[in-house]
Order: sequence, then structure tokens, then C-alpha cells
Amino acid sequence: MDQDYRGEALYHFQGQVQAFSGSFSEHEFRVSLFWSPSGQTKIPANELVEQASASVAVHFPSSFEINVFYPPDQEVWINDGPMYAMALILVYEDLDDNREYTLGGAQDELRGGAADWVLFYAPEAIDSTLSPTGLDLAKGFSLVQIPINCRGTTYQIGTQDCGIPLGNACQTDLQCGPNGICLKRVDQTEFFNGYCAGIVDPNGCDPIGAVVVSRPVQLWLEQCELGTDCKQAICSCRPIGPQGFSFCSVCLPFGYFPTAFMQCKDGNPTPMMGCGEHLGESCIQDRDCQDLFDPGMCLSEYFNHSFTNGYCTVKNRSCKPLNGVMVSFPTDLWYKSCDADSKCRTNDGYFCNPYYQACFPRAPVSLSIFSGFRPEVEMLNVCVELWPE
Repeated sequence: MDQDYRGEALYHFQGQVQAFSGSFSEHEFRVSLFWSPSGQTKIPANELVEQASASVAVHFPSSFEINVFYPPDQEVWINDGPMYAMALILVYEDLDDNREYTLGGAQDELRGGAADWVLFYAPEAIDSTLSPTGLDLAKGFSLVQIPINCRGTTYQIGTQDCGIPLGNACQTDLQCGPNGICLKRVDQTEFFNGYCAGIVDPNGCDPIGAVVVSRPVQLWLEQCELGTDCKQAICSCRPIGPQGFSFCSVCLPFGYFPTAFMQCKDGNPTPMMGCGEHLGESCIQDRDCQDLFDPGMCLSEYFNHSFTNGYCTVKNRSCKPLNGVMVSFPTDLWYKSCDADSKCRTNDGYFCNPYYQACFPRAPVSLSIFSGFRPEVEMLNVCVELWPE
């Protein structure tokens, strides 16, 4: 028997080198799993534990396949509630040719990684209410694209006149009234002209024409149904929940994608009949996706993504399907909402993207390789947060 034979792999996944900056070397470049005992992604390499048995050589240009034959050692399991483990997918240059990452050598071997992917391991299935991702985590290994909208967001509608010019441009909090605040930046998006929002106070005023977005910090935002409802020309009306209710839409700057960060999960809205009833289904041509109020669109190739066997989407901006998520990149399109891969066409390679909570074609893990790569700088966080703690 082959001495290297390790039985059937417990899990495997494929990837590709997306970007390479540097010079070729006589030494192998290897991609491997690096488990994070803290459950954090932005940490130095010396706080990670490599699973060398999963490492594989990678060439340029190239695709690669990682086979995982063993679960991670229990020393890297995270025991903050249900037990699980999380690994980063990193690349190192094997300078000492030992087929392992060598820490503390004369020259650091780390060369790159997949900044927006992690691998989870759970010895038992974890329910969404206890999962670190906010979504169901299956038993065994799960490859997850990050960041993830780990927390749901509920909505509340204001009914009082509070003297807050919601959505107005501003430079200071004083311009937004006694209960107002002038937003200048949220997450990575600049509110260039400022944006008057309301501060949520349980004993205070609930401004009419506003929706409260419940995050670690609660703020009232300008409610809308159409883009013309927004006071600033640089803002557009964005639904902030997968159901796309009109009363759950707010004015936000162009280029800002609220569905990636906010979810409206309360209430029982009535679906817009004849709108998006074929959302996410397979198709050959646009007419396969046609509804009463929407001509439909069949995606086969879109923004460098291949949609196997087609994917019905909604292109009518005023059509708001019940089970849809609007993704505004590169243009506004509705996708089928989901909370687990099983809600998507897995046989065709679709999965529930945890960032948008919508069914998308699964893309290969992409590696970026360049000198000076540091996980504490380059890796994305597992969970995205709209409002600061």
C-alpha cells in the first residue's frame, strides 16, 4: 500500500491564484490551513496553528485542490458555547523545504492567502441561534465566504414629529435638531454631505417618516419608497431587508449596499403577486422568468460569474418579490433569499452567500500572493458590523 495513502478525504475544496506580485523562486509555494484558536481572522501568524497534512503545492498560474483527511486537533477548538474551529487559508514559501510553515526563521515564509474565505469545523451541527456566523453550521467542514451579516436587524416605524430633518445634508449635529446626529461615515462609506439621522431613545421621540435600524447602536434613518423621496441627490432608496417591504426602505448614498449589513426580519408582509415568482429558478431565456408585473431576466453570465443552467432574476425596480434580496452591484438585481445552502440549487453549484443571505453561484477560493502579506492586516473580519460597538 502507498505509504502516503491516508484514506478518503473528509472534505475538499478548490481554488485559484487570482493575483501574484513578486518573483518566482526555486522553493515551493504551498497553500495550507491555519487554525485560529481565538476564532479571529485578523491575528499574527504566530497565533495560528498549521494543519500541515492539508498543505499542497501551488504553481502560477494555477488552480489547486485541498483535501482534508483529519479534523483539527482539539487544542484549536473554540469552546465559547458550542464547540467549533476556524481556519484561514494561507500561502507560504517553503524556504527550508520541509513542507511545513516555519515560524521565526531568518525570513518570514508567509506570502499570501484568501482574505475573504475561512473554513469552519463543527463536531456537531450548530443552530443559527448559537452559530458564530448567525447561520446554521453543518456538522463537519464548511467553507464560508466572509464577511458575514452575523446579526439580524429589526425595524420600527416612527410616528411623531421630532424636529429632525431626516436625510438632510449637514456638517454638525446641531443642524439635525436636539435628538439628531450628523452621520459622516458608516462602515467604509463616506456620507460626503453629511446625513441627518435620529438617535433612538426609549423615552424619547419616534420621528415620523423614519425607520429605526437596530444594530449595536440604534439610529432613525429617512424612510422612502422611491428615489425621489430622498432629500439628497446623492442618495437612493434602498430596501434593507430580503423581503423588500416598502416601509423597510431607507435613503442611503449611492454605492452603499445596505442589504449586506441590514436585515428586516419582523412582520408578515404580503408578497407582490406576479413579481419574482420564478426567482432563483433555472432558465434558458428571459421568457422562462416572466411574471405578470416583471418581464424577467435569465442570467447565464454576469459580472465574471457563471450561472449554471441559468438563474431567474427580477429587473423591474418597482417589483419587490417576497423572497428576494436586492444586490446593488454592479447594478440593481433581485436574488433569491436564503438562510441555508439547502434553500438554493446546490446540484447546480449554488450556495447561500452569508454576506447577502442570497443564493449565488459558488466561486472558487481566490488566493492573492504578494510580499509583506500579514493576516492581521489583509484578512477580512468574519462578521461585518454596520455600527461601531
